Amino acid sequence: MALNPHAKENIDGLRLTFKEAWSRSLLLNQQMASSLPNLHEEFDRMRKTAVRDASLASIKPGIAPVTLIEDMRERLHQLMGSLVGGGLTEPMRDQLAEAEVGRLIGECPLGWKRSA
Repeated sequence: MALNPHAKENIDGLRLTFKEAWSRSLLLNQQMASSLPNLHEEFDRMRKTAVRDASLASIKPGIAPVTLIEDMRERLHQLMGSLVGGGLTEPMRDQLAEAEVGRLIGECPLGWKRSA
């Protein structure tokens, strides 16, 4: 399967975007833990659900990493939608959702490593 000629540029841009979102979320996560412990507990529960969902989705035969990323972005926005109104603003929710996608990519629980 041939890559789009601009794929490397796009991948590099996405890598940077997700890495920056992940870095910002570390601070938001600490602030939430100290000032909104109930909200932080709910966020942590949703994070664990997202990891489980990503791990399950990644074992499907033939699923492309791009499809997994798109599906996880959508799923994380859904999961975190309930946090709005509980003390989390929509922009903060979106930042945390993107950061969690970055974390899933960075920690690689999705089994994307090339097989030998």
